[in-house]
Amino acid sequence: MKTLESITVLDLTQAYSGPLCTTLLADYGANVIKIEPAGVGDMTRYWSPIINGYSAYNELTSRNKKSVSLNLKAPEGKKIFLDLVKKADVIVENFKPGTAAKLEVDYESARKVKPDIIYCSISGFGQTGPEAKSPAYAIIAEAMSGHMDLTGFPETAPCKTGLSIGDSMAAVYGAFSIMMSLFQRSLTGEGQYIDVSMLDCLFFATESAVINTSVLPPERVITRSGNREIAFAPYDCYKASDGYYVLGGGTERHWISYCEVTGREDLLTDDRFKDNDSRKKNELELTDIISEFSSKHTRQEMVDMLSKVGIPCAPVLNIREAVVSPQIQARNMLAKMENPKTIGAYHIPNVPVKFSVSESSIDSPAPLLGEHNEEILSELGYSPEDIKELLEKGVL
Repeated sequence: MKTLESITVLDLTQAYSGPLCTTLLADYGANVIKIEPAGVGDMTRYWSPIINGYSAYNELTSRNKKSVSLNLKAPEGKKIFLDLVKKADVIVENFKPGTAAKLEVDYESARKVKPDIIYCSISGFGQTGPEAKSPAYAIIAEAMSGHMDLTGFPETAPCKTGLSIGDSMAAVYGAFSIMMSLFQRSLTGEGQYIDVSMLDCLFFATESAVINTSVLPPERVITRSGNREIAFAPYDCYKASDGYYVLGGGTERHWISYCEVTGREDLLTDDRFKDNDSRKKNELELTDIISEFSSKHTRQEMVDMLSKVGIPCAPVLNIREAVVSPQIQARNMLAKMENPKTIGAYHIPNVPVKFSVSESSIDSPAPLLGEHNEEILSELGYSPEDIKELLEKGVL
C-alpha cells in the first residue's frame, strides 16, 4: 500500500519547485490532479530537450499525475476548480504572491468550500517581506541567501550550484510540510496554510556558515573555498591520472592513515602539517602534495588505496558514469520509463527514500494536456455534452 493513496492533491503549479513537490506526493500514492492553463499547459511542456515535439523535462515533473486543462479566469473554470476543492485534501500553487487571490483560487477562497483544506504556496521569497512580490528563479534565491558566495573558488566569481537546488529544496520542504499538516489534521481536524520560500530554504542550508559568522570576529569573512571544508584538512577534490577524486579527512586518524598508506610518513613530522590547524593554514601546499602523488594513479587506484585504510573517498563521476555505477544500480535508483504518446523510452531517477512497509513507485508517464478532462469532470457530474461545450468555449 502507498501511504498517500487516500489523499487528493490539486496541483496549480508550474516550472520546477511546485511540480516537483507534487510529484513527490504522487510517487507515494497521492491522487494528483494537475490543473493546467487551457490551451497552453504548464510552461515545462516547452522546455528543452524537445523530443518528437514534446518536452523530456515535463516527463520528469508530471509523472504519476492526471492533467485537467482549465481556464481559471472564466467563471465556469472557477466553478469547476471549487467543485474539485470540495473533494480535495491539499492544494499546491507557486504563483507570484497575490496572483492566486486575484484568480480567487487562494487559501481563503478554498477554505470557504473546504474548511479543513491544506493549502501550500511555494514562491521565491515567501508571502511577506519587501521582496515578496519580486520574480525569482533558483539562481536569484541562491544569490540572496549567501549560497552563491559560498560556492566556487576564492579566485573566481561566485558560482551557482550545478543543478537547481533552490527549487529542489523548496519542493522537498513543501512536501515535508504538507505531510506534517496532514498528520496535524488527523489529530485536530484542522487544515492550514503553508508558506514555503526558496530563499528561506536555501538560507537554512547555510547554517554552518551562519553560526561561524556569528562567533568569529567581523574581519573573518566566511566565503567560498572551492571544494575544501571549513574545519578539516585534507578535505578536497584532487587530480588523478584519469580525472578527479575526493577524500574527506575528518579526523587525525585519517591523516595518519593517509601518510602511512601513501608512504609519506615524513609529513607527520612536518611543522606545516603536524595538526589540523597547521594543515588548514597550509592547505594549498597540502593539496599540491596530495595531487602530485595521485596524478600518477587512476581514480579507482586512489579510492582502493584510501578506502582500504578507512579514509572516506570517492571518484568524481560524470552523470553518465553515475547512472551506471554499481551503488546507484544496487539501490534501484534508475527508473526505466516509456511514453509512446510523446518522447518514447527514457530514464529518470527513481524514488529516493525506501520504507520497510510503505510503497512508492513511478507508475505512469506524464499525461497529455487535458488528458483527464473527461474522467475528472464526469466524476463531478458533467455530461459528455457539457464537457464538449466547455471545450468549445475555451474553458477546458
